[in-house]
Amino acid sequence: MDKKALEQKVYLQKLSFLYSELPKGVFATLFLGLILVFILREDVPIERLTIWYTLTVLVSLVRMASFFYFRSDQHKDARSHKHFRFLFLGTLVSGLLWGSSSVYIFPQSDELKLIVIFFIAGLSAGATGALAPIFKVYATFVLAIIIPFVIVFSLETSSYALFISVSLIFYLLLVSSTALKINQNFDKTLRLGFENEDLVEELKTKAHLAQQANEAKSVFLSAMSHEIRTPLNAILGYISILRKKERDEEKQHQLKIIDHSSHLLLGIINDILDYNKITGGKLKLENIPCNLKDELEQLVELFLPMCTKKDLILRCEIDGSIPLCIKTDILRLKQILTNLLSNAVKFTPQGKKIVLKSRYQKPNIYFEVVDEGIGVDEEQQKIIFESFQQADSSTTRKYGGTGLGLAISYQLSLLFNTSIKLKSTPNEGSTFFFNIEVDVCEGKDKEIGKEIVYFDHEKVLVAEDNKTNQMLIRLLLEDLNLDVVMVSDGKEAVESYKNDFSLVLMDINMPNMNGKEAMLAIKQKHPESKVVALTANALSGDKDDYLGLGFDGYLSKPIDADLLMQLLDRMIRSKDESLNQ
Repeated sequence: MDKKALEQKVYLQKLSFLYSELPKGVFATLFLGLILVFILREDVPIERLTIWYTLTVLVSLVRMASFFYFRSDQHKDARSHKHFRFLFLGTLVSGLLWGSSSVYIFPQSDELKLIVIFFIAGLSAGATGALAPIFKVYATFVLAIIIPFVIVFSLETSSYALFISVSLIFYLLLVSSTALKINQNFDKTLRLGFENEDLVEELKTKAHLAQQANEAKSVFLSAMSHEIRTPLNAILGYISILRKKERDEEKQHQLKIIDHSSHLLLGIINDILDYNKITGGKLKLENIPCNLKDELEQLVELFLPMCTKKDLILRCEIDGSIPLCIKTDILRLKQILTNLLSNAVKFTPQGKKIVLKSRYQKPNIYFEVVDEGIGVDEEQQKIIFESFQQADSSTTRKYGGTGLGLAISYQLSLLFNTSIKLKSTPNEGSTFFFNIEVDVCEGKDKEIGKEIVYFDHEKVLVAEDNKTNQMLIRLLLEDLNLDVVMVSDGKEAVESYKNDFSLVLMDINMPNMNGKEAMLAIKQKHPESKVVALTANALSGDKDDYLGLGFDGYLSKPIDADLLMQLLDRMIRSKDESLNQ
């Protein structure tokens, strides 16, 4: 809002306030005038009192008429100056009538004179709160009342009259000063109020735009998640199949590195797509059993080729007392360590050393990533965990990167109820360290094994429109001795479903009929059916959303062979056991 428009709103609001107070002022005028007539009836001729009060009543009626006109006017803003003139003239005439009492109905008795002055002082004081917002109106009213009395007493030669005259002038200055302060505060309050209204409206507009942007971002992230996960599903799936069939140890080793690298890529994609959920506190950890020693060794193995190429020494020091089986969110933990190791490799000069350390002190495991790199000065350490921050612009130009890795790692560490800390000396190196609390698994003295589950030709209906994924899913399921019926969209799935299907794996984004609609159609005809959402929409919260819609299970793409086996075991084997009981 520009200054001119703001001042007009303030002015109209003050005018509205004065008009809202007008009925009270008219009532006070009539009531006090009537009392004054009653008090002066024996000292002042009755005809004078009658004429004075009649004029007071007439002026009051006119002022009330202006009040009703203002209240009913739908275009006050356009006619504000006209309304102001009515108010000003009414107030002026009313003030002059009261001022005229100093001559026209002024009593002879000094005691009654003091009573009249008391009434005048009361009216002036009462007008301070009601008329002060428009100081011009207030000043006109008070001057019209008091100045005639000052003149009358000034013409008298007695010291008593001089005292009254001086007292009235002092009183006039006092109430005017008070009214001026009220006027200034009223103006300031109104301006602040209107500015806040504009600010609130602006914030509402920005909040609406932010909501739209957030919705657009969610749609974009969902689409990106789907589009990136779909090809990754094929990559990870075929790597898993090749690893099962390959007997050559060197090729097995190479496939293992490719497999772990692909899962690492998937984890990075998950974190980038899910960063807003991490910072929003909506991401939850999944504590699952794992062999930390194996996981750390595999993680270090991923970085060996990069370190060898850069002539870096990479060591992994694992405390032998760490339990063989612990429960933690290994994916998020490895994501933190991956970012820290990647950072160390990037910023450590040729020929230097990097060490990943871990030690156990029940119930915590402590991690350190120590490097002999370029280090970070004390000032930059304060911001290094913020998004898109690196030590300085020259670092970005020389080493590259977005500066998001440490921010993600720090936010993930908070989910573990801890935080990453840094000790660093420029040109000597850095140590990033943190600890997490873990639970020890039952059967901790045994290796964590993976039971291979085979089925007895149970029928599974798969709805998937991507041809590459169709081939992969068929291979995965037939390798487990399952009979697969493959369809390309939701409509075909509904038409093909029969009661002898043990399970339906339903893609979500398909032509003709999507997976949600197909699931509901199948459930309506076959309530006992088991339908699992098989989807590349895998942002945090998607699983709960799909289960809430009525799906019996959820499996994200890329398909994790172990999770697939667990799901099939839960959905099919448990179903068969319940039927045989």
